[in-house]
Amino acid sequence: MAINLTWAEIADATKYEVEADGVVVATVNEPSYTHSNLLAGTAHKYRVRALTETNTSAWTAILTQSTIPASVSGLTITSVTNAAIALKWNTVTGATGYDLEIDGALVSTTAAAYTKSGLAANTDHTFRIRSKNAAGVGTWSDLINGTTKLNTPVLKATSEETTINLTWAEIAGATKYEVEADGAVVTTVSEPSYKHNSLLAGTAHKYRVRALTDTNTSAWTAILTQSTIPASVSGLTITSVTNTATALKWNAVTGATGYDLEIDGTVVAVTGVAYTKSGLAANTDHTFRIRSKNASGVGTWSDFISGTTQLNTPVLKATSEETAINLTWAEIADATKYEVEADGVVVGTVNEPSYTHSSLLGGTAHKYRVRALTNTNTSAWTAILTQSTIPASVSGLTINSVTNAAIALKWNAVTGATGYDMEIDGTVVAVTGVAYTKSGLAANTDHTFRIRSKNAAGVGRWSDLINGTTQLNTPVLKATSEETAINLTWLEITDATKYEVEADGVVVATVNEPSYTHSSLLGGTAHKYRVRALTDANTSAWTVILTQSTIPASVTGLTVNSVTNTAIAVKWNAVTGATGYDLEIDGTIVAVTGVAYTKSGLAANTDHTFRIRSKNAAGVGTWSDLIKGTTQLSTPVLKGTSDRTGIVLTWDAVIGASSYEIEADGQIVATINDTTFIHSDLLPSSLHKYRIRALNDQNISAWTSVLSIKTLN
Repeated sequence: MAINLTWAEIADATKYEVEADGVVVATVNEPSYTHSNLLAGTAHKYRVRALTETNTSAWTAILTQSTIPASVSGLTITSVTNAAIALKWNTVTGATGYDLEIDGALVSTTAAAYTKSGLAANTDHTFRIRSKNAAGVGTWSDLINGTTKLNTPVLKATSEETTINLTWAEIAGATKYEVEADGAVVTTVSEPSYKHNSLLAGTAHKYRVRALTDTNTSAWTAILTQSTIPASVSGLTITSVTNTATALKWNAVTGATGYDLEIDGTVVAVTGVAYTKSGLAANTDHTFRIRSKNASGVGTWSDFISGTTQLNTPVLKATSEETAINLTWAEIADATKYEVEADGVVVGTVNEPSYTHSSLLGGTAHKYRVRALTNTNTSAWTAILTQSTIPASVSGLTINSVTNAAIALKWNAVTGATGYDMEIDGTVVAVTGVAYTKSGLAANTDHTFRIRSKNAAGVGRWSDLINGTTQLNTPVLKATSEETAINLTWLEITDATKYEVEADGVVVATVNEPSYTHSSLLGGTAHKYRVRALTDANTSAWTVILTQSTIPASVTGLTVNSVTNTAIAVKWNAVTGATGYDLEIDGTIVAVTGVAYTKSGLAANTDHTFRIRSKNAAGVGTWSDLIKGTTQLSTPVLKGTSDRTGIVLTWDAVIGASSYEIEADGQIVATINDTTFIHSDLLPSSLHKYRIRALNDQNISAWTSVLSIKTLN
C-alpha cells in the first residue's frame, strides 16, 4: 500500500524536503513523492518545503491522508427467515463504511452486520462486500449465496375426548410437513393435517409444525397448546336437603375448567365440585345431571339423579305450668304426623300440632324439638326450644331482723326461680336473692309480707302472710357529771311507757321518766351507759354506749417544792381520773398536765399565792386551799482583791437585805451589815475560798458561787 504526494513546482527551488509522520523521509528534485510499504487503511501526516542552496520555504500545512482499507473477510449468513437474510463480516481497520452488494444492488452500511428484509419465501440471493474510507474503496469480497425459508404454517386444532386434530394451510413450494407433539417429532406428513390419537381425556398437549422441501425448511410454528375434551362426571350425589334447597357434590374431572349442571332441565354453569340449589318449594321432586367442560369443549352428560325437598319445619311454641309444659305449632302442609323430642329422647308421635309434657318438677328446664312426617318424607327438626316449668311456692319466709325504720326478711331458695315477687303491705317489689330489707318504715308500726317465686315461664303461688312490727325509736342519750354521780337524760319516745337503763353492762333500773341519776360513784371514774324504750309489746334498740366520767376529786398535797430569786416550784398529789389541772397563781389560771409546775420570771423577795383543781372531760373539781410562797433575795455578786496577808471582799448592796453572811474556807466567819469584808492575818501565797448570801429578818438569798483568791507572795 502507498500514498502518492504531488505539488506544483516552486520558482527558484532546486529541491524539496518531504516529512512523513514527523520524520523527514526524503529530499527530491521533482514535485512528487510516493510513500510506499504502508499498511492498508492507516492514516499518515505529511508536509513539504522547497529548498535552494541558501534558502527555504515554510513547511506546508500538515496533510493527513489514509491508505485505502483492506478487503473484507468473514462475510457469512447468520440467520434466515421466510422474508429476510441476516449477514455479518469482520471489521476492517481504517474503514469508515462498507458497500454491500445484494443481488447486484449496492447498500451502504457502517456496521459489521446487516439484515436484508422484504424477501420472498424460498428464493435465492447473492451477496458480496467491500470496505471504504475517505481515500477510496477496497476490493470486493467473494460472492456468497443464501436462500430464504419456506413460509411458516398457521396451526389450528380441534379436540375430542381422546384425540386432537391439527390442520394448517398448504405452504407454497413445500413437499411435506414435520409434526412435533409434546416436544418430540411424531410424524412427517404430505398433507396439511394430523390426528393425534389415544390421548387421555382432559389432558393438555403442545404442538408445532414446519414445512419442508428436499433442500429447505420453514420456521417451526409457535407452540399451540390444546386440551382433549374432559371425561364424563362421576359421583353425582345429593349431600343434604332442606325444605327449600338441595345440595349436590360430584367427583372432580381431570382437565375440566368447569361444569354444566342441569337442574329440572335448566343448565347452570358451575366451578368447583359442589352446588346448592335454593329457592325450591317444600316437599317437591327435582332431577339433576352434569357434564364437564374446558376450553376445548364439553363432556358427555352424567345419568340423571332425583331429589325431594323436605317438609316445612314447624315453628315451636310453649307455655308452662308448675309440673307440665304445653307445646304447640302450626300445621305443616302435607304432614300426616309429628315427632316430639324432649330432653334428647323422642317422647311421642302425634297427629295434632300440640303436645303436653307432664309430671315434671317445678322450676326445671327442659329442651324440646319437633319435626313433621309423611310416610316418605320428613321436615328438619325445629331449633331446640328450652322451656322451664313454673317454680314451686316459696318456703321459710321469716323476719331476720327489725329496727325502728326497717324490717329484714329471708326465705329458702326455690329451684329454677330467677327472681321473686315480695308483697309488702299489698305492694309488690321485684327481688333477686333470698333476702330483702324494707326500709323507710315508721317506728312501732305493723306490716304484712308474702312472697312468690318466678322465672321466664311464669310466677309461682303466693306464700302465707307473715306479720312484723318495727321497733320503737331509739332514745338519744346525754349525760352530765358530778364528783360522785352521773345524770342521764333523753327525749321522750313516742308510744314508750318505760325505759330500761344499763350501767357498766348491768341493767340498773327501769324508769317511767326520760332521766336517771347514777349515784354513789367514785370521783374521776369512767362508766358506760345505754338505754332503750319499752312498751308491753315492743322495744327500741339500745342506744349506742355512752362513756361518761365523774368529775375528779379535789387535789391534795399542794406544796412549794423549791424557791429561787426569780421562780417558785410547786408539786401536788395525782388525782384519779384527772386528765389535767388548773393551777391558779396570783389569781391567774394556768392549765397544767403532770403533778409539778415551776412559775418563773418572778421578782426577787416577792410574795405569791397558789391553789389548784383537777379536771377531766366531765368537768372540774373543787379548788384546793391557798398556799403562799416568797422568792429569795437577789444573790450578791462577789469580788475580791489580795495582798501578802489579807483578802478584801466586796459586793453591791442587795435590795431588801439587812445583813450578809460570809463563809470563808467552808466556815461562816461573819455576819455584817456592810458590803465589804476584810479577811486578815493570812499566810502569804495561801489559797482561800469564799461565798456570801444576803439576809433579812424573813428571807435569804442563795449563796454566791465560790470565789477562790490567793494572797500575794
